[in-house]
Amino acid sequence: MLQTKDENNFTHQTGFQSPADDFLEKDIDLNDFLIKHPAATFFVRVDTDAMVAWGYYPNDILIVDKSVHAMHGSLIIALFDSEFVFKRLYKQGETCYLVSASKKYKPIYISSESDFTIWGVVICSIHYDTLHA
Repeated sequence: MLQTKDENNFTHQTGFQSPADDFLEKDIDLNDFLIKHPAATFFVRVDTDAMVAWGYYPNDILIVDKSVHAMHGSLIIALFDSEFVFKRLYKQGETCYLVSASKKYKPIYISSESDFTIWGVVICSIHYDTLHA
């Protein structure tokens, strides 16, 4: 709606309300929308092409929650042999593997002797449109 003032400085509304006005939100705080456990949540930028087939591209931002329990099929950030990795966790009984989307990266077997710690579970990703980023 347009607001106009007349010669006596009175405000008048003209026109009609936009149908989209009912769907507008005042403020969207992505922290409130995406993060359930702020003290346990961190962000990681993807720096590999190993997960592209699953829709995770270099420079995407991952939202990782340390309080979420990793299970079979979870996307995780882990420390393996002193290196951070972004992989999918596969569990079969006591056997665990870390798997990439790309066939050019072999699955990583996790043994009881492996230097391995799960840092958190990926709960969301932010993907930039490279044409407009």
